This record gives sequence, C-alpha cells and structure tokens, in this order.
Amino acid sequence: INAYLVDKTSNEKFAFGKHVKSDWETAGFDAASIKEWKDAGFNLQEAMACKKDGHAPASCANILKKFESAGFDFIEAREWFSNGFEINEGKEWKGKGFSLSDALAWKKNGYGSEVAVQWGMAGINSAAVAEWSKAGFDATLAAVWNTAGFEPSEAKEWRAGFKDADEALEWKNA
Repeated sequence: INAYLVDKTSNEKFAFGKHVKSDWETAGFDAASIKEWKDAGFNLQEAMACKKDGHAPASCANILKKFESAGFDFIEAREWFSNGFEINEGKEWKGKGFSLSDALAWKKNGYGSEVAVQWGMAGINSAAVAEWSKAGFDATLAAVWNTAGFEPSEAKEWRAGFKDADEALEWKNA
C-alpha cells in the first residue's frame, strides 16, 4: 500500500507512523539544508540546479537577482536559471525573441542562437535543421523548398534536375 499522510507544517510524509522520504530527501538534501533552501524561497528544481553548480542558497539568490537586473522578471529568472542558462546566454536568447521552451529545443539539438535565428526566420524548426543541412541546403534555400512543400530528401532529388523549387513543383504536380 502506498498510502501516506502529509504533515501540513513540514510537508513530511508519514506512512502508518513511519517517515517516508520527501522528494527533497530523495534528491539528497538533509533536513537542515531543506529548511535553508525553502527559507530562501527556492523550490526543489531550483535548489537542485543551484546545488549542481555548487551554489549555496545565498549565492544562488544573488545570481537570480542578476538575472532580474538583466531584464528577466522574477519567474523568468528562476525558469531560465533552473534550466541551465547563464545570465548572458539567457539574455541573448530572450533578446532575439526566443521563449525558454524554444531556446531549450534549439540548444538540445546543438544549436546556438545565431543559427536558430537564421533557420527560424526560414520557417525551419530545430529538429529539421540537420536533415536540411545533410541534404545540402542552407537556411535560405531550405525555406524556398520547404515553402513549396518539399521534404529535405525529396528536395535534394528534385533540386538536381531543376533550376528552382517552383519549376520542380510544376513537374511534380503535372
């Protein structure tokens, strides 16, 4: 049985009188450090991000204040930081109009903000860039062929015999 009670004051879990590890304890925080992080206003994800980078609650709070000074609101600062962005990196992505989720997708696929801007303006998402590049297309050319309705491998084949995507599309639809 996985039934347990939660102490409303401490948020500790108890199963039939026995202490059940909290998410904080499972993540490696002891009772004193849990109190310290919570008193400083951090949730578990934020505390884990800070701790991973070797920060104590006070130094982590200072970093978040720097994020806020760089133009992030309170919630954004915490989100960008706890997702692994340094201040300047987050500022760069945000300054180029990327949301956190978009920046994470591009970063996950190994691309920086400059590449993301080029391909994003071309209407190509981060997951498709490698395919278009492998097929021999830069962002500008990929945009033309993608807009015409071609997939990367298909565009590569048609491009070999036609001067542009429009001509290829006419033949394809003939």
